[in-house]
Amino acid sequence: MFVNKNDVLRVLMENKSKKFSIRFYSAEAEHGGDPQALVTYETIIPKGSMLATYTHLPEMKISAEKILQSEWNSIAYVKMEDEVICKRSHYGAQMRRISAEAFKQSLYKQTVENDLLAQARGREIIISDETEELAGSLMQGFRQYRKAYLSEKENS
Repeated sequence: MFVNKNDVLRVLMENKSKKFSIRFYSAEAEHGGDPQALVTYETIIPKGSMLATYTHLPEMKISAEKILQSEWNSIAYVKMEDEVICKRSHYGAQMRRISAEAFKQSLYKQTVENDLLAQARGREIIISDETEELAGSLMQGFRQYRKAYLSEKENS
């Protein structure tokens, strides 16, 4: 299954407690040379941050969101901790999901996301066939969100 930059950005934001690394295709791949040539360094997004740095230039910091938005087509793969979660087979190919678990979203988060998207687009969403399982999942997801929110609030 293919993923887009918004899917990857969502995973980054939902997993801030994990380290991410991004590897780019080299200029050679981008300009018609070897389509699998990679740069020699990784871009690192440390735990608890959305600011990326380069392994060879640790003093340089850039927004992970800006990197995904502006350099999406040049990204070869994305790792969460030490596991590749999505990658391209070569420069110009679509990004494929490698780890289904990394992109899995709880029903609560999916419902909130759908609601926010609907509001932004001026639409109304209707949850049809609300089941006991869906209701339970929504409540469990909200409890987890609330617990994480209160914990983060106490620590700041």
